[in-house]
Amino acid sequence: MPSLARLSNLYSFELQENNLGNNEEGDLDFISSLVNCTNLEGLSIGLNNFGGVLPETISNLSTKLTKISFQENQIRGNIPIGVGNLTNMERLGFFANLLAIGKLNKLYES
Repeated sequence: MPSLARLSNLYSFELQENNLGNNEEGDLDFISSLVNCTNLEGLSIGLNNFGGVLPETISNLSTKLTKISFQENQIRGNIPIGVGNLTNMERLGFFANLLAIGKLNKLYES
């Protein structure tokens, strides 16, 4: 993925169902380039093949962000605690990944 840092007026970023990513570390590095997108309200990258861990910089995304949808990828590890800084969040979709929330490593989708 190219850097998206110059798209400061980006409002919504949606790349659903595109078979992007290689199920590898670094697939989600492009998320760090979205921290300059201060108008970003929606981020959807579900139904791809993104792997690796969520970068800590997800916590520094726009405070206008109301929706994150990363479902059905191969994302693993923990959801960064700083996601709690995204105070306008209304919808957070991480299902069908390999993620944990803090010490709650026995959670499963029902």
